[in-house]
Amino acid sequence: MMLTMELQMALQTALGEAEKRAHEYATPEHILYALLFSEQGAEIIQACGGDIQSIRANLEDFFFNKLPK
Repeated sequence: MMLTMELQMALQTALGEAEKRAHEYATPEHILYALLFSEQGAEIIQACGGDIQSIRANLEDFFFNKLPK
């Protein structure tokens, strides 16, 4: 299966984010977080009514307070 370059970059970013935060696993939340920094991902989320800044803040809180290292 071929992945688009943007999806490959988002997955690599998600894995890097999990590693940077010393999380044992990359979770769907890491993927969502990475997509928020992708132009296409952010556009899609905004088109669905999502607030990028609010989602980022909620994910930061989740990573810091809920996800074990």
